[in-house]
Order: sequence, then structure tokens, then C-alpha cells
Amino acid sequence: MSINRFQNAELDLKGDLLIASARLANSPLAKTVVLVLQHDSIGSFGAVLNRPANENMRAAWKKASGTATNLGSHLLQGGPLGGPIFAIHSVEKLGELRVDGEIFLSATAESIDRIVECGDEHYRICLGVVGWKHGVVERELADGNWYRLPGDSELVFDDSGFLWEKSILSYGRQTMCDMLSVTDLPANPERN
Repeated sequence: MSINRFQNAELDLKGDLLIASARLANSPLAKTVVLVLQHDSIGSFGAVLNRPANENMRAAWKKASGTATNLGSHLLQGGPLGGPIFAIHSVEKLGELRVDGEIFLSATAESIDRIVECGDEHYRICLGVVGWKHGVVERELADGNWYRLPGDSELVFDDSGFLWEKSILSYGRQTMCDMLSVTDLPANPERN
């Protein structure tokens, strides 16, 4: 019996969250949560959502934007691979690409400036990405390196500092629902 409801379907990871399992404990991606931004026949790439930008990245932001950053947890080290500075956000009218549902991506300086200025807390500015060649992320999923969870704007824009932990709990709850063939579990199972 399969407990992974995605296992038999054709994989379309765009918009999904990949949660690092314990198998990645000694890798640079340990305890990360990645939002998959693209998944196609060429490969996949995404942004790490729970790695705050370091000082070098803050300097890169200052150079690119012309302003010192006061973005706090909104500025992220999106991954080890270079790439343009981009925003993941929830402002549809400024979205250049719909990632999934209420999650959008924008990479132009004008859009990013407007997103930061609009006062909506549902955005992340990313510097860098994580990527996989075609077929690699599928093998890593099959090997148990990652857990897959449907994208959820509540998790994507979580700034509690516990995104990995919350994502693992959400994955566990979803797996339990799948195993029991129920749509939801009570918040506190002792009160069932």
C-alpha cells in the first residue's frame, strides 16, 4: 500500500514544497524547505525558503537595489547557484509568473521595488537558486531525500523561524490523512 499520494501520478513539482529529510543531514541543504519554481523536461529549480541572507548577500542586494537592506527575514539565500535577484510574493497584479495558486514570481527591479514598498508581508526576495538536472529530483524523492508537500502560501510566507519543523508536521499530518483515508485530522488527537 502506497502512502504517498503523489507516487503514481506524473510528477509536476512546480509550486510544491520539498522538505529535506534526515538523509540530507550532512549536506548544505540540511533542514531546508524548497519551493519548486520550475519543473520540466530540462530540469528543476527552486528557492530555499528558510535560509536568511548572509552579509555578502546583503551587500549584493545593496549593490543591485542601491539601498541598504532593512528586509530582515524577507531577504533569503535562495540556494547555492547564482541567478537573478527575484521575489516570491502574493501580489497578483505584480506577478510576472504564477508559481501556484496565490504564489507569484517577479524578477524585474521595478516589480521587486513595488512589492517591497506595498507593505504586504507576503513576499521573499531571493538571491540564488537550487537546481537539479532532468530526472535528478525525481530520483532524490524516490530515495527519500525529500518529502513532497503541495505548495501552501501559509508555509511559503511563514516567518516564524520554524518553517522546516512546521513543514515536517504538515507532511506528517497529510501522510496520516492519506493512510487513514480521511480529509483532516483534529488539531489535538487527544480530543478526538
